[in-house]
Amino acid sequence: MRKSNFTYLTWRMIPEKIHFLFLLAHYGVDLEDNYIGMPVESNKETWYDEYKKSLDKFDYSKEFIEKLEDGKNKVRNLLPLHPLKKWDDERAKQLNINLDNSSELASYKYGHLKWVGYGYMKACMNSKYVIVWESTHRDNSIMFTEKTWIPIFCGTPILFMYKPGALQKFKSHGYKSWPMIFDESYDKIESTEERLDMLARQVKELETKTDQYFQSAGLNSEWNKLRSWKRDIKNEVY
Repeated sequence: MRKSNFTYLTWRMIPEKIHFLFLLAHYGVDLEDNYIGMPVESNKETWYDEYKKSLDKFDYSKEFIEKLEDGKNKVRNLLPLHPLKKWDDERAKQLNINLDNSSELASYKYGHLKWVGYGYMKACMNSKYVIVWESTHRDNSIMFTEKTWIPIFCGTPILFMYKPGALQKFKSHGYKSWPMIFDESYDKIESTEERLDMLARQVKELETKTDQYFQSAGLNSEWNKLRSWKRDIKNEVY
């Protein structure tokens, strides 16, 4: 089976996550051909209500808001979204994943039914990379949960999009990143607008890359997988 380009699990209705999907649509990313999970309450009404309420919370430029509006209009025909379902806890235990909220992760796909039965783990295994938005996006801490560890166990590269410094913190614990396939300068960008925009443009560029291009990250992914198996992995906050 051909691999999807990426997995992106949004789970909770966090404004920046919605903004990022609109940016992807603005830049022409094919959202229907990737594993994108959305929360149960996702539908046309809640999505657009949440989007409108969120704009006043961010110091976005006029140009950036125009991109969001363009993407919003392109996403409109893909709604409503399919609800999430719990993934298999027993599978997590087999991989020595000690996570107290692992059952939150999900099976999903919207627009059509070709991904029915896909949970987060299966989606990660069948993606070229995973876009991770972790839980502690509102404070100064950096957290690594099942959203990070499951793609690591699956040997799948990660774009840490939710907070500057997350990638550096990940590397400081002995893990390897993937500079051979990603422009990792995104990790130093403090501005939410600039970081989201750079990552969206990078996702669009990655659509043009071959399987061989992504295979160059294999050694680093295997290193991370082996390192994680040697630890009793759990949710970690720094």
